[in-house]
Amino acid sequence: MRSMKVFISGKVTGVPREKALEKFKRAEMLLMKNTFDYVNPMELVPEGATNSEAMALCLSEVCKCDALLLLSDAKFSEGSKIEEMTAKYCGKQIFNEDDLI
Repeated sequence: MRSMKVFISGKVTGVPREKALEKFKRAEMLLMKNTFDYVNPMELVPEGATNSEAMALCLSEVCKCDALLLLSDAKFSEGSKIEEMTAKYCGKQIFNEDDLI
């Protein structure tokens, strides 16, 4: 049986790149500890991509994943809100970071 694939969603815009990389890396570790596969948008979206380019890549991956992991700061991110709406529309399971701790 294959592992559930989870898209990590959190605030990136306006966050220093190093802090965002660390935050998403912690989420990766949490998902691996719970035996989930993951898609990390910090690895998916090239540095310097426009919001439009980033969302095109991310929404495509959200649709391919089984679930969405909302990081604690996702509520402050317009992109995360769009990813959450897309996941809900596509019938994906949605986790909050605290659900996996």
